[in-house]
Amino acid sequence: IWCDFSDKFLDAQGRLSREIFPDLLHPNALGYEMWAGAVVPLLDRIFAAGPNDAIASVWPSLPCTYSFDDCYATRPTSAYGVIGWWNRGQLLEKRNEIVDGPDEYDIVMVGDSITHRWERKGGEGRELFAELKKTYSILNLGTGGDQTQYAIWRLENGELEGYTAKMFTVMIGTNNGGRDEASIAEAIRRIVGLIRERHPESKIVLMPIFPRNAKPDDAARAANNRINAIIEDLADGWFAD
Repeated sequence: IWCDFSDKFLDAQGRLSREIFPDLLHPNALGYEMWAGAVVPLLDRIFAAGPNDAIASVWPSLPCTYSFDDCYATRPTSAYGVIGWWNRGQLLEKRNEIVDGPDEYDIVMVGDSITHRWERKGGEGRELFAELKKTYSILNLGTGGDQTQYAIWRLENGELEGYTAKMFTVMIGTNNGGRDEASIAEAIRRIVGLIRERHPESKIVLMPIFPRNAKPDDAARAANNRINAIIEDLADGWFAD
């Protein structure tokens, strides 16, 4: 299977940027993310195919700059091959929990490690979480290191099936790094839309991305604040004065 995505590293004039290849030979972290973003959808097709199914090769598209809107935050992406083996195990663990769990949950939590640490062994919220579970039935779908595109894939591929829920909570986006604020906000909108579509019986509590880093003018915190300003308009309820 021929897989050529190298055009994604080039601008419209075919130039290779030092912002992606600092030494004009080896990709940096962003380059590796682009690499994974191009290959993982192919892996998904391969894993889903039968032994005799033909898999089309991936050919280069027209030269273009890398776009998070097309290739990153909003595109459902399997976590397999991108995140560590421990998170792959958690994906299976959560699917088993859903199969063995109640028909209805009070609360289903969608998020990244901030949400996961409510129940993770050694997590800072674990003791309080145990107390809360004495009152509420809770399914925690938080996954360490998760970004919006991985959450979309998980929700589209099993984690919204097999139960009803009175309420969902959603907080995700800080691991996307704030590099394309509009696309990250759109991805969060899609997550909310998926939950609404598949769980019309549920209320959805959308929370802002938490502050990060010490200084109020930190670039990552400022980016998250701008994303929060966009996504708060997703709420169709009301705000008290």
